[in-house]
Amino acid sequence: MKVISIRWKTCLPGLIIVSYLVCALLYFGMDITKIEPVEPRVVKNKTKVPRMYAKTINHDGNWETIVTNPELKPRYRVGGGRTGVQFVIGVPTVLRPKKNYVLQTVDCLIRRMTPEQRDNCLIVIFVGETKLQFAKFIVRELRVNHSTHMQAGLIDVIAPPLNYYPNFSRLHITLNDDPQRVQWRTKQNLDYIYLMSYAKSRGLYYLQLEDDVMANVGFMDYIQKFAVLHGSFRIAQQIDWIVMSFSELGFIGKLFRTSVLSSFVAYLKLFYNDQPIDWLLQSFVTLQSCRWDSVSDPECQRDFESRLLRSSQSQFQHMGAQSSLADKQQYQKDAFFNHNFARQRLRHLRQPLNLIATHRNSLLKHNLDLVEGETFIWIYMPRMPKMMKYLITNQFKQTQLHIRNAKDTAHNLAEFNIELVKGSPTLVANSSSTRQCGFVMSHTVQSFAERDGKAELPYNYMYYYIKEEPEGLSWFRRFRWASNASSFHELRSTMVLLLLVFQFVNNL
Repeated sequence: MKVISIRWKTCLPGLIIVSYLVCALLYFGMDITKIEPVEPRVVKNKTKVPRMYAKTINHDGNWETIVTNPELKPRYRVGGGRTGVQFVIGVPTVLRPKKNYVLQTVDCLIRRMTPEQRDNCLIVIFVGETKLQFAKFIVRELRVNHSTHMQAGLIDVIAPPLNYYPNFSRLHITLNDDPQRVQWRTKQNLDYIYLMSYAKSRGLYYLQLEDDVMANVGFMDYIQKFAVLHGSFRIAQQIDWIVMSFSELGFIGKLFRTSVLSSFVAYLKLFYNDQPIDWLLQSFVTLQSCRWDSVSDPECQRDFESRLLRSSQSQFQHMGAQSSLADKQQYQKDAFFNHNFARQRLRHLRQPLNLIATHRNSLLKHNLDLVEGETFIWIYMPRMPKMMKYLITNQFKQTQLHIRNAKDTAHNLAEFNIELVKGSPTLVANSSSTRQCGFVMSHTVQSFAERDGKAELPYNYMYYYIKEEPEGLSWFRRFRWASNASSFHELRSTMVLLLLVFQFVNNL
């Protein structure tokens, strides 16, 4: 029997080579099952943009986690940390290629607010840049030109965290827009999301502006009255508003209650890549106003207009020419800016007539059929007239006023008398006389000078008692002035605004 002797030293290199080849074949044999099909070289792209932009969006930014954090700490913040104000004004800005307008905008806002309004406002400048040079430049300029207001906490300047924005090269291409425009409007939406998330806990109302607008003289006074008018002087079945618009241009001049911002921000998170912000606002309101199978119905349109209230006079005008989108010029102007409704000759009559007319139109859009004994009246008074002061001073004298309309039309009241009586009538529940009676409440806004004791009238509420008789309208009138009774206490103005709305009730 022959014994085969193997010389291991001689065969060892060959065994190593064979083992290596076997392992390599096993590795590639296992991996070949995972190879995906090769993409064809020619791909149909209906958006007519490069293939690299038509990828599924990749949420590699931390924006969603950042804005849902209740503490929401900006990367950069300079300000007094003011909270509990009535109005938070949001001004987003970016570094434009040629010219920046944000300092002009903020300067205009400050100059056209009264000292009392500045004490009850917060202006938040959001700088949508990953580099902080522009934010620091804005702060330096504000400290030079508005040092007092910066120290008082009127202005906050904030910038988002460095990892806030996603990869903008991996966005959906929607609306057949150019990729550069898709990136621009998507970033705008993310800027709005952060700014609103920061502002919602700092005040009662949030006013959205842009960094290239000019405010109207008395803009804050107008907005305050508009919000009070539509928030407090309203009928029971009237639909509550979601947003008020004080400009016809895009997303400029939109007023929200801060309690609504959370739901609106949640909506923006879903569609921030799909549409620009002004379209998303319209769809947000439409979703709460209409069924999708009845969007074009007149009733749906009335509900939409009751939730998105538009003022008759725009309070903000676009002044920038250089858009934040590169190589784009923007020359849009708002035709309703400082619009002289009804062409009033006297300047101090313009605002209240605009306000009352807008409120009247919003109520009439409901197309309500008035039931028996139900009446609505809109009246405005720009200033406390001598006649009213005389009536209040001499309210116990036997005096009667006769009021007649200038034109005899179906929309005007018939002639009626106002009787000044010593007190209100005694009303019995469910009696026939009680069913014919109701009341009118009006609100008189006082200035600070009047509140300091210089006013001829100490308080700011007026109640009327009315009785309807077959011969005509006879108003039993009693004045009672009550102080510190509602949210109107914070409304500060020198203009007297009177709205009469009365409803006859079954029991009092």
